[in-house]
Amino acid sequence: MSESVEGTWLALPGRAPHRFPHAVRHKYMDVNYLEFMHELAGLEYKPGQAFYPSDHEKAWAAKERSKIHGRVILWSLAGSAVHKTWPYLDEIIARLMLQHRDVHVILTGGPECAILETGWEAEPRVHRKCGVWSIRETLSFTQTVDMVIGPETGILNAAAFMDMPKVITLSHSSVENLTRDWVNTISLTPRNTDCYPCHQLHYNFKFCRKDEAIGVAACQSDIPADDMYKAIEQCLVPAQLHSA
Repeated sequence: MSESVEGTWLALPGRAPHRFPHAVRHKYMDVNYLEFMHELAGLEYKPGQAFYPSDHEKAWAAKERSKIHGRVILWSLAGSAVHKTWPYLDEIIARLMLQHRDVHVILTGGPECAILETGWEAEPRVHRKCGVWSIRETLSFTQTVDMVIGPETGILNAAAFMDMPKVITLSHSSVENLTRDWVNTISLTPRNTDCYPCHQLHYNFKFCRKDEAIGVAACQSDIPADDMYKAIEQCLVPAQLHSA
């Protein structure tokens, strides 16, 4: 599977396709990643990737979930590239805390994401787990929650075919590339960013357009907070139907 996505449908800096005009990249790289991986492996396309926790991990996740009384949203804060951070997190959490008194938000990510949790130390319904939970613990807990939100990350990919609703902010991939066949998923895309989807890998902002006023990739700042909140409201299961 090496370079079945990165290097083939996501152009690498220093290689010729990375310098192709945007329209050319989009014309030839707007290919579904998972379907191509099946084709490459000589398999019939039956989408359904998943994370398989051990019995111990399942028990740990169930115990952690039992400590929270209410609906749970797991929010993956950032991916492995500069364009995988959405900037209006605090606004959405504040609205959720005010308008849905039974909703808890689990913030997850590596230690470097802990700065994004700043300001929520005193709110008991916001659980700051960046750098606290391992990736396997996070993936195991994901299987117990009511909703998953985040950018293009491994956590969202692992949840792709789970039944719970998901909201993803796309950056260098299109819906066709990534989320076309995902279950119960709302894909949020930039409204007016003409370089989206760029079909490129980015390790810094050298080739990625940055919104200097906000400090994140333009494609992410161009997904309004209202779009995210409407998607969450659309997905939240009414409290009376919740059976945690």
